[in-house]
Amino acid sequence: MASPTIKVIIPTEVSPMLTLCRNIVKKHNADGSNSVLPTFIMQSFIKLTNEASQKNEQQLDLKKQAELATERRNIILGKHESQNRFTTNTVLFYVTSIRDYLLGVFRGNERELGSYGFVVQSPKGDVRVEIPINSEELSLLAIHIVQKHQNNPDNSVIPLVLIDPLIALVAETVALVDSAAQLRRDAETATQSRNLLLGIARSQNSKTPNTLRYYLSSIRDILLGMYRGQEQRLGDWGFEVNASAAASNTIIDIAEVDDNTNDSISDSTNNDTL
Repeated sequence: MASPTIKVIIPTEVSPMLTLCRNIVKKHNADGSNSVLPTFIMQSFIKLTNEASQKNEQQLDLKKQAELATERRNIILGKHESQNRFTTNTVLFYVTSIRDYLLGVFRGNERELGSYGFVVQSPKGDVRVEIPINSEELSLLAIHIVQKHQNNPDNSVIPLVLIDPLIALVAETVALVDSAAQLRRDAETATQSRNLLLGIARSQNSKTPNTLRYYLSSIRDILLGMYRGQEQRLGDWGFEVNASAAASNTIIDIAEVDDNTNDSISDSTNNDTL
């Protein structure tokens, strides 16, 4: 007769792992005094679940804030999909206006625009001064123009009506870039803290104590002991339970798979080893 192979999956991805943890806590609390899970394990497990969930929410929030800061910067630059070089009060608008103005001032000597940060091309004598499409390159060009003006404001040929708004917009974009960078650093710190609590950071595995991965493995084994022959009941706690038939001449031990992959156990009535 074929022996069943039972695999109880412990996910190592953040969202599925946290979902499993919350389901176990919910089931344990619902069962109350009738819960089959030891209190001393669940106290630590619940504490870690709450801490990891908070760090995960913090990481997601910081990442979202960084994205919003970058999006706001792009709108100020004039790089949103709804904008173009004619959209007023944007960096792109003023950089383009300043380019056109300087082309008039330095007509016949267009190479002078290079000192303002513009790239001047003249294939076959046809002068071309293109505005960068890339947001970072556009920002750098705008900063260069502002610096060129501020280095010698008394002799600057750029009219104030064009340069003053650009100065203000550049300052705002620089502040947003700095803010987004700091938010990303804070998000990375939160990510590392969360992963350490989960037990999925580098060098951690299911035997690293005081981690959710460690406790999930312990809880799984406890429930397998309680529900031997009824392993599908682990599904009530949120575990993914996979069962398949093994060949009758195959001996399958209870074992954990490599710690770098999903944890699972195999069960056979032929030979049990721990």
